[in-house]
Amino acid sequence: MNSGSAEQAAVIVDPDRSTVELVRALLRSSRRIPTMAAADATAAWRLLSLHRPKLVFIAHAPPQINAPELTRELRRSTLAARQAPVVMLAADPTESQIMAARDAGVHEVLRRPFTLSDLTLRVDTVLNKPRDWVEAMGYVGPDRRRFNSAQFAGQRRRRFDREAASPEIARIGQALKIMKGAIEGIDSDPRQALRALRVQVEELQAAAVAISDFSMAGAAKTLKAYLDTAVDRGRFSSEECARELSGLLGAPAPARKSA
Repeated sequence: MNSGSAEQAAVIVDPDRSTVELVRALLRSSRRIPTMAAADATAAWRLLSLHRPKLVFIAHAPPQINAPELTRELRRSTLAARQAPVVMLAADPTESQIMAARDAGVHEVLRRPFTLSDLTLRVDTVLNKPRDWVEAMGYVGPDRRRFNSAQFAGQRRRRFDREAASPEIARIGQALKIMKGAIEGIDSDPRQALRALRVQVEELQAAAVAISDFSMAGAAKTLKAYLDTAVDRGRFSSEECARELSGLLGAPAPARKSA
């Protein structure tokens, strides 16, 4: 590794040593960013487990390295580096490869061969123009989606359909949509479901306060309190979560199952 703090460094994951040295030289000369390198996914995971890098470059070089797959594993891990910006390096990537990268949580795709201008553009974009973070079931990574607040039922649906799609209203609609998906995914992936719910309830509460919907803000606060203790009390289940979420949707709570 070059000199400098590991948290200020870039991790370069590429089996091609010449590309590693090129990226390293360009980062050093243009942005004074120190680097660490890994030649395969195993070595990369070791570095990412030990450090929290400033950004990560991952070459799509099957079979040694599958950039979308490695990015997806990183995003869904518990590592401190899981939210680090990821730039995928690829030679003539196809449209399907680019879409796979985006769906995995990659921030930017850099075609190679590339120039200093190409590299610095990607670096400046991911570092200076951060995007909101999406913590859902089907997707974890930088926000790249369009909001859709009309995909849930209940008394609040008519309100969201009627009102202009302000940023706060859009945030509420998106948060509720993700939360419903997380509840449905509790049985298959409880860790990610809990993580998604915790992030979205914070989003929901902040957006509700911003539009002075104190009823919704209070309901979000109640749901947050439930999530903070549900696992330890053995009450983290799709049924219990749906019951708590029903107050936010303005829909009847599901009936309790008979003992």
